[in-house]
Amino acid sequence: MKFFQMLVLAVALMAVAFSPAHHRIQVRAGPIVNPANGHRYLLLSASTWMEAEAFAKKQGGHLATVRNAEENDWLLNTFAPLTGAADSGLWIGLCDPTKDRKGGAHDANFVWVDGEPVDFTFWYPGEPGNTDGIEYYTAMRNPIDAPPVGSWNDLPNDGGGGSGNTFGVVEMIPRIKVTHPKIHILAGPISNPANGHLYYLLSPSSWTEAEAFAKRNLHSDLVTINDAEENQWVYDTFFPMTPVGSADPQLWIGLNDAAVEGEMVWASGAPVNFTFWYPGEPSNTPNTDPTGEDYTALRSPIDAPPLSSWNDLPNDGGGDKGFVYGVVEVVSHPHRGLIVSSFQSR
Repeated sequence: MKFFQMLVLAVALMAVAFSPAHHRIQVRAGPIVNPANGHRYLLLSASTWMEAEAFAKKQGGHLATVRNAEENDWLLNTFAPLTGAADSGLWIGLCDPTKDRKGGAHDANFVWVDGEPVDFTFWYPGEPGNTDGIEYYTAMRNPIDAPPVGSWNDLPNDGGGGSGNTFGVVEMIPRIKVTHPKIHILAGPISNPANGHLYYLLSPSSWTEAEAFAKRNLHSDLVTINDAEENQWVYDTFFPMTPVGSADPQLWIGLNDAAVEGEMVWASGAPVNFTFWYPGEPSNTPNTDPTGEDYTALRSPIDAPPLSSWNDLPNDGGGDKGFVYGVVEVVSHPHRGLIVSSFQSR
């Protein structure tokens, strides 16, 4: 009996040891300040690239952007020894959001997830190879690997080995608040053939600024999404219209609980008959704003599935204000030809 109990315990310990590393991401080290740029960095526990980036955004940052050889060396020398793994890699923010399966233009498609221009790369010779057409994410190679030391490799989301040996490095840049950004219409009006409503895509802003622009200039509100078909139409229509430099765009919609925490309402006043939250959301995480996360956005196409799912964010997007675009829905009154709010004409 004692032997059996010991056997059960051993099996349980093995299950823990070999369970996926991404089930709960933790901060292994940091924040550590790079004296060359004043930015703060965190080292995360091993995970997939998508999970590391999602965690980074919750902290108000992104996976690290590498701008020059000196920054590359600093990241490698600072964080590789802290992983505690013999052959670890370090996730950085370079990715191929186009998910090109042919491989021909793979290198040209890589962008930094924070939207910065790609002015520096340090690929290992022959990389990025896009092996099997699934390597869309970048990791810094371990110092014990063949030189050049600190060079990069493209990998699948799980690192190609179950995500147990690739650790995310998060970069958090001090944010400068823009009090009164100039919002303008990037696209529209675009008619949804399913309901005849008109939609506009706004330039990046906070949620409250986008909603104020919608009311003041279009006499309407941020979009109300009534069903899965409309949600998919908004996703398919407007994400491709965000500027090319927006590697990780999101779309503001009208759902919020700014008035009463936990009571989600549409800005238009319409009843809440449909939602599509990403698992675990809304979470009201207070990391980037002490008031929590009161406003809703469609998540970026490069984020983990389910695609077109929703996340709650602070008013400024939690560090992503430069890449959260408002979508406004307007309905033309059938009798007077006036533009009125979507709720008034429903």
